[in-house]
Amino acid sequence: MYFEGLLSRYAPAVRGVQQQLQYEERLSDSSVVERVWHTQSDRDDDCIAIADGRWDMMFISFHGETKVLITGPQTTAISIPHPAGSEWLGIRFRVGVTIPEIPLDSLVNEGIELPHARKDSFWLKGTSWQQPTYDNADTFIYRLMREETFAIEASVMLLMQGEQPPWSTRTMQERFRQTTGLPLKTIEQIERAQTALVLLEQGIPIADTVFQLGYYDHAHLTNSLRRFIGITPNKILRPSPP
Repeated sequence: MYFEGLLSRYAPAVRGVQQQLQYEERLSDSSVVERVWHTQSDRDDDCIAIADGRWDMMFISFHGETKVLITGPQTTAISIPHPAGSEWLGIRFRVGVTIPEIPLDSLVNEGIELPHARKDSFWLKGTSWQQPTYDNADTFIYRLMREETFAIEASVMLLMQGEQPPWSTRTMQERFRQTTGLPLKTIEQIERAQTALVLLEQGIPIADTVFQLGYYDHAHLTNSLRRFIGITPNKILRPSPP
């Protein structure tokens, strides 16, 4: 169910689009973070933000000002404008990691802006924090962990790794939803669509992708990708020229 090698949801999701932005990403050394990503745009542009069950802490700099956002799980693909001169830094957290004071069920398809402390810092849980950079994001997360900023639901993380915690299905589904803000079935559907995107971008034929991932037929795959990825299978296999 869990697929590690995906682009961040705020990075261009389709070949040909990524050339419009300067984009980089890396895995994190932290146990609570999946990856850190960074984009810069030299001209006005848009990118596809694909659906994802994870949440992000984002730092968006534009015209000398930085907004600090926490964005929750996203259940549909949307287009996000990247104006010329903007710079985005994102920290994506693993499913099962939360900030208890900010319940994720209130942030599904939404985001909140954290208040500024000074020009280069912000407030979180009553403490002023220096804004991180792409290179020192892991150190920033370590400091947040040291202050017990996060809560970790180990059973949810085990489930995402394919292991079954020792609870009934109903109990596990309820705990999963309380932790992530989304039903397990929704995240499974999103994960399957993300995996389909990867297979198609590798050149795997549509019929083989349908079979490997258990879709009913071509139409089922198309509807899923249109909703969660924002593009059809045919366009993934035959992307428009940049």
